[in-house]
Amino acid sequence: RNVGEAHYWRAMNFVRLKDDAQAWTAIEEAAKTLSNFDVPKLAGIIAINRRDYPTARQRLEMAVTRFRGDCETSYYLQAVLAEQRDWDATARVASDAGACFDRDEAVIQQELATVRSSQMAADRRARLIARREQQLVSNARMRATVWYNAAAANFNMARTDEARRFAEKVADDAFYGDRARSLLDRLK
Repeated sequence: RNVGEAHYWRAMNFVRLKDDAQAWTAIEEAAKTLSNFDVPKLAGIIAINRRDYPTARQRLEMAVTRFRGDCETSYYLQAVLAEQRDWDATARVASDAGACFDRDEAVIQQELATVRSSQMAADRRARLIARREQQLVSNARMRATVWYNAAAANFNMARTDEARRFAEKVADDAFYGDRARSLLDRLK
């Protein structure tokens, strides 16, 4: 019924197929008739894949303006800002994204408690629990990335206290721990 929705899903499918040229064409068509936050978010992701960082930034900023509660959009935006070496904006957006993932985790944990104690069919409960637990794992990985990027951005601007605060958040992380500890050593 909605041509814009059809173009959006077409773009999503092309992203999954790693056909960025077709995905870009489809998302541009979707943008003509849809004005939600998903369209510029996906356009930003496609632009990242194409290494068109100015366009990615513009689209992701538009998506954040349309819906501030989507942590993943801020995750992508701070990555683009870091690519552009805009350290002040990177630090700000990465910090906001980390706080967003913290809030999201609390909500997901509440949802998990509700699902675990529900009387629904066991197989449905297991699927819902697995989906939420996977979301927690994915969010934790993105949160570690934004905390590290916030630390690095603050370090690059000689904001040692802020850099230390964020680096300490990921000092024990499996992926960022070594780099965070190295950064902490440099801050001494």
